[in-house]
Amino acid sequence: MPRSRAEEDARSEIIRLVMHRTLSPGERVVEQALAEQMELSRTPVRNALRELIAEGFLERLDPKGARVPVLSPEDMKRLFQARGEAEGLAAQAAAQEISEEELERLRVLFAREEAVYRSWSIDGFTEVNCAFHRGVAEGSHSPYLVRFVQQCFWRSQVYVFFFDQFYLGYREYEGTRVPPGYDFSHEAHRGVLEALADRDAPRARRLMEGHVRETYEALLRRE
Repeated sequence: MPRSRAEEDARSEIIRLVMHRTLSPGERVVEQALAEQMELSRTPVRNALRELIAEGFLERLDPKGARVPVLSPEDMKRLFQARGEAEGLAAQAAAQEISEEELERLRVLFAREEAVYRSWSIDGFTEVNCAFHRGVAEGSHSPYLVRFVQQCFWRSQVYVFFFDQFYLGYREYEGTRVPPGYDFSHEAHRGVLEALADRDAPRARRLMEGHVRETYEALLRRE
């Protein structure tokens, strides 16, 4: 069932609060406080929390509570190993199953990603990066892979928001061009997109797995 506009707004605001580190790892996310802050009823906020818990971005504390996950090196290692496997399999399947219409949507996302990345817009980049990874997974035409990829992707985003240089440095450079060497994520997407367009399944898997591994290794350097 599609989300309501209020649910979309609540979901985006919760992600934004973590992305901008207003909410910290281990911190409780309070439904009533969020509803009052956003001037929404509690129902859309509750639904957004449930969805983000199901995706792994938040953790359930009790029947009515949630928190930002507590981060640890061991959890990050296991998470990115699982994410690499899931996204690699999804990219491999997508190279065989993706439609031309789905490929064109990925090309549009890639072009948009370049603009928001190079202007150091973390909100815009987060949105389009999520859409690109989800688009590759959906190209596999496997609902199971889509679900696994989404769960791993969103859980890993908590680590990205707190340790990735792109997110750590945006306050100083927002609105300016990202320095050279910071564009490895965007360039990795270029390679995956080209492999999908060429219907090269082994290369698509190898490049996606390498992209996730490179993201993990970059986080290790900042942890």
